[in-house]
This record gives sequence, structure tokens and C-alpha cells, in this order.
Amino acid sequence: MSASSEFLSSAKTSKAASTLQSRRSLYVGGLDETISDATLRAAMIPFGNIKAVDIPRDYQKGTNKGFGFVVRLNSIFFNS
Repeated sequence: MSASSEFLSSAKTSKAASTLQSRRSLYVGGLDETISDATLRAAMIPFGNIKAVDIPRDYQKGTNKGFGFVVRLNSIFFNS
């Protein structure tokens, strides 16, 4: 396999993984500044298995930014 075809194959795999990841991710807005990853995870578990929770932090204020992302294990997202 040539370097260019190897790059294209890698790019296709990366794009497919990115598309699948976006189908698994849910943006959650309007969060209280004091909510933790564990609290958000606990709130979302009734809707399905959670792979990851990420709540960006404002390090200057010491609080979160009021939004986060929840990533599911499968691509069928929160049907409930």
C-alpha cells in the first residue's frame, strides 16, 4: 500500500469514527455551575449506558461553564 492510499484509508477511518462519535454524543446545556461529572452521569444513566461525561471547566472562576457532553456506548441515542 502506498503512502497516499494509506493516508486516504486512515482519513476514511477517522471520518467514520468521528461520525459515529457524533451520533453518540449529546450536548447538555443550562447546567448549574456546581454540577459535577458524577452528578450528570447519575442523571443520565436511566436513559442508557454512558461511556463518558465531560463538563468543561472555567479554571479562572473554579466552576464549570454551564454545559457538558454525554457520550453513549451505542449509537441509538436516548429514545426515551
